[in-house]
Amino acid sequence: HDALTQRGVAVHLGSAPEAIQRHGGDAFELVLPHGVRRYDRIVSTLPVAVTARLIGEPLGVDLSYMRLISLFYRIAGPTRYDAAVLCNLTTSGRWKRLVDFTALYGEDDALHYVTIEVTSRDSSADTVAAVERDFRQHATAHGLCPADIEYLGVHVTQHAYPVYRVSDTGRVHDARARLTAWGIDLLGRQGRFEYSTSALVAAQARTLASSIAEDERGP
Repeated sequence: HDALTQRGVAVHLGSAPEAIQRHGGDAFELVLPHGVRRYDRIVSTLPVAVTARLIGEPLGVDLSYMRLISLFYRIAGPTRYDAAVLCNLTTSGRWKRLVDFTALYGEDDALHYVTIEVTSRDSSADTVAAVERDFRQHATAHGLCPADIEYLGVHVTQHAYPVYRVSDTGRVHDARARLTAWGIDLLGRQGRFEYSTSALVAAQARTLASSIAEDERGP
């Protein structure tokens, strides 16, 4: 946050947009719960269907996404892995990835901070409880970590991974073309409804930022 504001970026958190409107040709107005803000350009990383709804041209049918359930743990004691990221390639266990953030917190091997990622269509309380028990049992059975791991909480990302259906291809293509023609720059896995890696999305963001800066400088 501080790094952005020092470079002249205004950061507004918790401001769910209600609509995007065109104003005076090239300008855009972003309607927020607490007022209206005017911008020269809009870059959307929101799901395609959400952006279409914000400009007043809904798709009619929402596209499908898998949700990401992120479980947070604190582990006291040594673990049996020495990597920052583990992927579950076994035929058992519902978790798909373990990310150990210990190095970022500057802790030693006596205390680990871990996020477990599970994809699911359902994120109800019963499902969260079930996948939490499943990871605990699976990790203990395979000796990844001690049995007395501490569960800290959960976060659910609703539109984590696009689900591609043949019937959606034309609708997605038309929606992206319509949004781009309307003046919206689309970016990211959700913004473009593309299953892209984080590295590719970051590269696309840098390219778009450079393009915008070049446009601002002019010929």
